[in-house]
Amino acid sequence: MKALPRRGVTTLELLAIVVLAGLVASLFWIQKSDADSRQMDSARKQSMNAIAYYLEGTYYPLHHGYPAVLDAASTKGLSSEYLTDPHGHTINQPSGDYVYLPTGCQDGVCSAYKLTATLQKEAPFTKTSVVR
Repeated sequence: MKALPRRGVTTLELLAIVVLAGLVASLFWIQKSDADSRQMDSARKQSMNAIAYYLEGTYYPLHHGYPAVLDAASTKGLSSEYLTDPHGHTINQPSGDYVYLPTGCQDGVCSAYKLTATLQKEAPFTKTSVVR
C-alpha cells in the first residue's frame, strides 16, 4: 500500500513564516520611527523660523530690540504653539528642546538673540538675530 502525502504545515515552515513576519514588522517599525523623528525635526525647525520671523518682523520694529524673556506675554502676536516643543515643553525649560538666549539686555530690551532647537536626526538648528 502506498502512503498518502501529508497535507499541512510543518514546524519548520511555520517557524520560517514567523521569522519572516518578524523581519517585515521590524523593518516597518524602524521606517515609521525614522519618519516620526523627521516629522518632529521639521516641526521644530518650523517653530524656530516662525519665532525668528516674529522677532525680526514684528517685535523688533515696535521695541527697537528683542525681549529679555521669550514667553506668551512677550510674544502676543505669535501663536503659543511655536513656543512649545513636540514633547510639550515650553521654551527654556531644562528638559525641553527649545532654547532662547538673549544678549546685550538693558531694561528688558536686548540687542541680539540666539534660538536653538535640539533635533533628533540632525545637528541642532540655530537662528540668530539680524545684525543691525
